Amino acid sequence: MAKDQKQTPPPIRRKSSDFDPTLNPDFATVPAEAEQPSSSERALHALWEIAKTVAFIIIAAVIIRAFLLQPFFVQGESMESNFHDGNYLLVNQLSYKLGKPERGDVVVFKAPPEPDTNFIKRIIGLPGETVELRNNQVIIFNAEHRDGVTLDESYEPAGVKTLPEISQTKWELGPDQYFVLGDNREPEKSSDSRAWGILPKDNLIGKAWIRVYPLAEVGVVKHERYPDLSFSGATLLAQP
Repeated sequence: MAKDQKQTPPPIRRKSSDFDPTLNPDFATVPAEAEQPSSSERALHALWEIAKTVAFIIIAAVIIRAFLLQPFFVQGESMESNFHDGNYLLVNQLSYKLGKPERGDVVVFKAPPEPDTNFIKRIIGLPGETVELRNNQVIIFNAEHRDGVTLDESYEPAGVKTLPEISQTKWELGPDQYFVLGDNREPEKSSDSRAWGILPKDNLIGKAWIRVYPLAEVGVVKHERYPDLSFSGATLLAQP
């Protein structure tokens, strides 16, 4: 006797009305496939995204340059042997909006004798102090050191002489006034406070923060400290 064979049910034929949402409410719940954009639409969308990215980068760069960092090239030899002609620096413009300039800071500023020119020097004297050039050295007088302290500049080559550029050898600094020198103390190598006097705080642009060129010297600019002169200056002039 032959075994019973299972019979395959006939295929269900569906009418076109089954797929018409207006005639078949159940079909209306199935989401229709979104229409794919054309190649020209995709290209326009990609260009728009690129334009938005470029605009964001430009706006961010403008904000950073205007308020945070500015790039500067060192020109000349006034800061040798610590900074050389062609060095590329990033200057932090927020430093002195959030804090006070300190002795040893390498700063970029509008030069008092040439307001349209930017200079780079090192802060030596602070507000309320008296700076004197004596015996080829820098002497600092302030409320804590009324007899004066010889500035120990370890960043200078051994035997360097700090000579006056003019007949004046002593400067008294008032509030918001600074005495700045180039690291190169050879005669007529640096136009600094020895030649044109005190630097007003309003002239400061910012503090040299990072050296980005040459590549062999990339890094944060070292802040020099003076153990014998921890005092940060005073608004009252010291009387040496």
